[in-house]
Amino acid sequence: MSISRKRLPPLQNLEAFEAAARHLSFTRAAEEINLSQSAVSRQIKHLEESMGVQLFTRTHKALDLTKAGRTLLGGIERSLAELRRTVETIENDKSPTVTISASMAIASFWLLPGIAEFKDRHPEIRVRVIAVDGEDYAAIQDNESDFTILYDQGQRGGHVCIGLFEEMIFPACAPAYLKGREITGIADLSREKLIDFEVRHLRTVKGWPDWFSRAGCDTRGINYTLSVSNYDLACRAAFAGQGVMLMWAYVAPLTDFANGNLVRPVDAVVNTGHVEYLVHGQGLEASRPHMVFKDWILDYARRTNEATRAFLGL
Repeated sequence: MSISRKRLPPLQNLEAFEAAARHLSFTRAAEEINLSQSAVSRQIKHLEESMGVQLFTRTHKALDLTKAGRTLLGGIERSLAELRRTVETIENDKSPTVTISASMAIASFWLLPGIAEFKDRHPEIRVRVIAVDGEDYAAIQDNESDFTILYDQGQRGGHVCIGLFEEMIFPACAPAYLKGREITGIADLSREKLIDFEVRHLRTVKGWPDWFSRAGCDTRGINYTLSVSNYDLACRAAFAGQGVMLMWAYVAPLTDFANGNLVRPVDAVVNTGHVEYLVHGQGLEASRPHMVFKDWILDYARRTNEATRAFLGL
């Protein structure tokens, strides 16, 4: 059933009404839509006459909406919101957005540096990164992200899960820290100044005691000198020469090792056997922009794995 266009008031009258109702001022409405105050007043009068209702109550110093005016304003606002969503959908189809969530460490030290490469190759695809720590990132569950990098989450119903990195952990520090110190093995390391940080979303290595145990060293006491809340702060402390930190291979800043800003005080590496996974919904496989991003990130992870294994001598 078609609806006659004659039942709708002229759009310019509705535009004048919406601006006046939002500002409760004919003068400010006129400035916004580039008309004179008298023209806005005339358009609203025509609107009231065509609808047969009064939309405003007018006094010498104030303008207010009637019940009918409030109802009309609500309908216009809902219609505009729907129109904006429609326009955004069309624009996104032309310039799609890919959203990915990951831990703070992965987002900062691995994902963001790589995104620049992706944008150079695919400037037409927008990328949004969500960085959040937690045992189970809520973004993918709430459909806030298209892709999520999850720790040790290889099986999730209704999702595609692809392994990105094995969890390999090794000690690192600034070369200045080693001056005047003799560290010949893991046992010596246990007596050094160790930087600890809270590992909330990982289920395996819970800090230095666990790492030493997995590396086969009975420490008989550890010399903690600094505890921080996240990986980024631990890295900053290590760069500043405040001690030795545990570094995850896939977020290790390899250029800083190559430039001599960081060193490995011992060669030991612990491989926990656990994995970081790329997870996405099965429906994304029908979207070309998302599959372009997926192909890129899998290749980026492959190159990262090759570089870190060469660096660690594995």
